[in-house]
Amino acid sequence: MKRTVLLALTAIMLFSCNDQSKLAGEWLTDDNYSSEKIIFKEDGGIIVLKNNKIDDMGIKGVSMSYDLDNSKTPHHIDFVFSESESKEEALRIKGIYEMLSDNTMRICFNDFGDDTQSFIRPKEFSTRNTKIFTRNK
Repeated sequence: MKRTVLLALTAIMLFSCNDQSKLAGEWLTDDNYSSEKIIFKEDGGIIVLKNNKIDDMGIKGVSMSYDLDNSKTPHHIDFVFSESESKEEALRIKGIYEMLSDNTMRICFNDFGDDTQSFIRPKEFSTRNTKIFTRNK
């Protein structure tokens, strides 16, 4: 029994690491409103740049990371804001993503302007809130 649990935990950890390594790198979008870059790190860290400036989404004194869950359809992606000093989670913005190819993906979050919607994971990709990102080689 212990061996089965250990194997299952190891498989889950490897699955998660592989998912994060697939996203690792710089991803760019250029829409009508702004030029965005997301840098996904293999360790789960994330940097978001909007018009070449760090975008902390108005939340000061936090570090950002991301969580993936590919067992769900569509795949889940969460941007997690943690207090820089205490490391406690301050905010989790829930979204969905899909790899369209090795170098193209789409991500959808609900509107950030409406606080109540930011916490609800979209069920499908909407035209309004979905952005296409291309890996910067």
